[in-house]
Amino acid sequence: MHAPQTYLRLFQRGRWTADGPSNAVWMRVRITSAVESPWSDEAATILLDRKVPYVFVDGAFLKIPQAVAQRARQRLPIR
Repeated sequence: MHAPQTYLRLFQRGRWTADGPSNAVWMRVRITSAVESPWSDEAATILLDRKVPYVFVDGAFLKIPQAVAQRARQRLPIR
């Protein structure tokens, strides 16, 4: 993964929704940061759908732009 600290931007680029995709195929996202946060804790559950631009975060859904999802799936920095 390139520039893992940029993955905190997933939360800035999306909007929270009540529902997520019905046929989700999730991949785990691990976020690292120099400063501790609830999102970089090992207990945090952060999943990215492999096909549609959704992130599942500790029981809630975040719809993100398709371009952001594609970069995350390719393990590229989030701009």
